[in-house]
Formats: sequence, C-alpha cells, structure tokens
Amino acid sequence: MSQRSRFKTLVVVDLETTGFIQDEPKITELAMIAVNIEALERTKPEDELPRVLHKFVKCFDPLKLLDSEVAKITGECEASSMLMDYAPFNYETVIAIEAFLSDFQQPISHNGDLYDFPILSHEIQTAMSNCDRSPIGNAQLNYQSTSIPTDDPSSLLTKDVSVQTISSKDDHNQMSFLSISCADSLAFFRHLSQLETENQVNSPENSIMIPTESGMSVDTSDKSSTYIPTPDPERNKPSLKLSKIYQRDFPSGTSHLKHHQAEHDCLMLLAILKRHLSLWLQWIEVNHRPLNYFSSSLLSTIQSSPKKIYL
Repeated sequence: MSQRSRFKTLVVVDLETTGFIQDEPKITELAMIAVNIEALERTKPEDELPRVLHKFVKCFDPLKLLDSEVAKITGECEASSMLMDYAPFNYETVIAIEAFLSDFQQPISHNGDLYDFPILSHEIQTAMSNCDRSPIGNAQLNYQSTSIPTDDPSSLLTKDVSVQTISSKDDHNQMSFLSISCADSLAFFRHLSQLETENQVNSPENSIMIPTESGMSVDTSDKSSTYIPTPDPERNKPSLKLSKIYQRDFPSGTSHLKHHQAEHDCLMLLAILKRHLSLWLQWIEVNHRPLNYFSSSLLSTIQSSPKKIYL
C-alpha cells in the first residue's frame, strides 16, 4: 500500500443522461465500480484490472425524452422506451448509493467536473428536497478544506474524468454526499500531457529552431541550414477523450469495452488509472474540492455555456 496516499478505495463513476448539460439532463444510467487501491498496486502489469471488483449499475426512467443527438452518440435510441419500466432517480436511489459506498473506507470516484458531478449533485439534492424524511442517516457533515483554487468553469469544455473522496467522523459509515470531495481527473490527464510535451521540448535530441519570415524554421544545429515546417503544437496534442486515452494505453484493439456504456466507461477509466496509479495518488492529495462546490449556481453557469458539453 502506498504510504503517500491516505485513500484506500477507488470508486469509478459514470453517468449516461438524456442530453447535453445545457438541456437540464436527467440521469438514465449510473455505474459505480469500486476496487481496493492495494489490490490495484498488486495487480500484474499484463492484467488490465484486478480480479475483485464491486459493482453498482442502475438504470432510471428520466421522465423526459432523450435528446436525439445524444441518443445517437450513446446508442440509447432503442433503449429509451425500455427506461419507462424503471423508477426515476429518487430518495431510495440516494439510500442505495450510500449503502454501496458505506462498505468502503475513504472511497474515491471519478467523473467530469462539468458534467457528471453537477448533474449527480443536482439529482441528489432534488431527491432529498422532494422527500419529507431527514437527510441521509442524519449524518453530520464533515467538510474537508482544500488547497485547490476555484477554477473558471467556462475554461473546461469536456465531460470526462474526476475523483471524489468521502470524509467522515470516526465511523466511516456516517457519510453525507455533501461532504464528498471531488477532483477533476481530466485535469490530471492534461497535467500528464503537459509534462510529456515539456519533456519532448527539453530533450537534448531536439534542435534549437528559429522562426523565419517565410513561416518556416531553421535548425541551427545543422550547418546545411535545412528548412523544415514549423510544427503546430495544438494540432499535435493528443485527444483527452476517455475512449482515446484508452486506445492509446491499450492499442491491441481486442477490448470488448464500448464507450458511452456507463459500466464500460468505468472499466476503461479504472484500467487507465492503474497504469498511472503512483502519479495519480500523489496528484489527488492536493487536487480535490467538496461536492458542495457543484452548487446550483455553478450548474447554471455551465448550462449557460454556448458549447455543448458531452463526451
């Protein structure tokens, strides 16, 4: 077990919904896959995932029509009629989620700051406000301070990956969703991408390039002054979509996992994080914020964005 991390469990979360964030979407599918971090550390390099995984997968009647564009992306066109056979996301759902998470000490989970967390937070708060019962388990909130600065939500454009940690009183079963802390794993992958770019730029194998008036660059280490095109750093940036990261990390092409199926997205993310586990555990120690950060005002700000957020 890593001595640098206080986290013991990884709980990967993914949502499928009726539409884009601007359309006030409702959850159609929720998946959570939990695994012990020590088990991840012991898993053989050739194995994508450990043998023991704990799964929570549930579908919901969203009580609204699916956006046609999103239905094509997720492949839920045929499944939309079947969703009417299920209950909507309600107070009982919140209790079931709490019961699942209460089996683990200091769980962590993943998904996007600008999609899954605001939507899940909103659904939980709506379910709680629609119920006459007291808050979950009458648990006392134990808000966890963070060192991460508040980001401008308009600066992030995609729904991908994040992390939650649950803090509690002495009994780890006394949990409240509002005390969950979240960190955007998409930012982690951006951080890795930036480090890789900097390493390439600073590599001694790279020559010093000087721009010219013709838009070309001169390699000053070559006495023949050969001209080569100036590279476009934006064009060369790798995609940070979950499916693309998975394809790069596991290029064999034999995977049966399909993007935009909640359980499969969770398994993809878990396999990716296993490959970067040491750096990931260090990164999340200082990159997290409480779930109550994803307030109604933040959701409104995201929904006012002119760009459609759904990946």
